[in-house]
Amino acid sequence: MLYRILTLLSLLFSMVAIGETSTPLKLYNWNEYISAETLSAFIKETGYKVELTEFNDEDDRDQKLVQDGLEQFDLVMMDHTTLHLMAKEGQFRQLPDNVNSDQIHGKWSEECGRYGVPYAWGTMGIAYRSSATDKQITSWQDLLLPEFNQQLIMHFDEIETTSIALIAVGKSYDSDKPSDIQPAVEFLKQVKSQLMAMVYGLNNAAFLGKNTSATMMVIYSSDVETLKRFTGFDDWHYVVPKEGSLLWVDCFAVPQSRELHPATIPFLKFINRPEIAAKNAEEILFATTNTPAFALTSKDYQGNKELFPEEDIIKRSYNFKNIDKRSFSIREQFIQRVKKHNIF
Repeated sequence: MLYRILTLLSLLFSMVAIGETSTPLKLYNWNEYISAETLSAFIKETGYKVELTEFNDEDDRDQKLVQDGLEQFDLVMMDHTTLHLMAKEGQFRQLPDNVNSDQIHGKWSEECGRYGVPYAWGTMGIAYRSSATDKQITSWQDLLLPEFNQQLIMHFDEIETTSIALIAVGKSYDSDKPSDIQPAVEFLKQVKSQLMAMVYGLNNAAFLGKNTSATMMVIYSSDVETLKRFTGFDDWHYVVPKEGSLLWVDCFAVPQSRELHPATIPFLKFINRPEIAAKNAEEILFATTNTPAFALTSKDYQGNKELFPEEDIIKRSYNFKNIDKRSFSIREQFIQRVKKHNIF
């Protein structure tokens, strides 16, 4: 997950507003993952300028950070697994205790640890267009259904993709046993033969919009509404497969190699005020990690099952724990075996 290149539509969207502080706070975040209204409110209240650069894919984010250096940003949105992997290498700084707010649910704070402030959480599953099939999608094996052949999009990475493949063949999501990996490799080879693109689905949707021919994607739960907006199709449905899936937590993190910007801590505290966090989460439609903020949201938001799945789905979803270099290397070899496989 750590060596990629920034996509076309991730190139420098910036929001710089009038303020008294000359050097802007530089954020690196997912596309459409913080509301313009939230940024404007922070700018108006504090006088700080904000410059936002967006990405559509974690792979792209990591490649840019590796190639151009973390020191170009003051705050970076990281998934909790990669954050801990890079923090072990000294690439992110520990944050003061008072930043990781008591308003954030304890289990999410534990995932981001001392190196990040929780922002959102969710599941990973399958998004599909109901107009493309008469079947009810319930399993990872449904990625192989013939009606989605050459209409399937899935990004291949060393952590999430390998975990999904292991779950799909009935193995533990975190196994690195050769006897478990082999059937998972064979499953992904079959999936690869179905693919129209080996990228994250939002990349395709952002670039092609309503002209995309994709009808199935492996996607994060927080991106389903964005997918509908990008494509203009409302018949996208999201499901967590019966075999189980992964839970993820996104965390704002501060690069160690960059001097701490005077606006960094004020910004992190601002976006975690319950009234700010509630409005931001509901406008963008992601699952907030802020408990008091959740209480301030509408009944429609609280009842959104794509964002807040039933307890039985949570129970069969796995929270990927911190990964060490050895396990990452094994998974890197795993995914390369699949990528190099000639399907023709």
